[in-house]
Amino acid sequence: MFLVTVPVALEETITTPEVSILDVGRKLSLLTKELGLLDAIKRKLMKQPDRAAAKLTTVLQELLKSLLVFESEVVKFLSIIWPCATDHSTQQSGCIRK
Repeated sequence: MFLVTVPVALEETITTPEVSILDVGRKLSLLTKELGLLDAIKRKLMKQPDRAAAKLTTVLQELLKSLLVFESEVVKFLSIIWPCATDHSTQQSGCIRK
């Protein structure tokens, strides 16, 4: 395991383990399998299909909202990083305008 030192102040530092988000996801997935959480939720939802459908609709709507916000912010971010492509051979702007 690697350690990453993050400077907080000149005199003080915090050392934290380097962990990827994928590792955390894998561990969480294994934990839910061990505890049987997904099977318990599945059984509960199968007993109440109408309620499950309503919950699924709500989850999908919230996921869509999150993805739309993410897409909007990525477009803004990329427009800051790559405002225009320039063709250096002719020194003409390669911007595409609609």
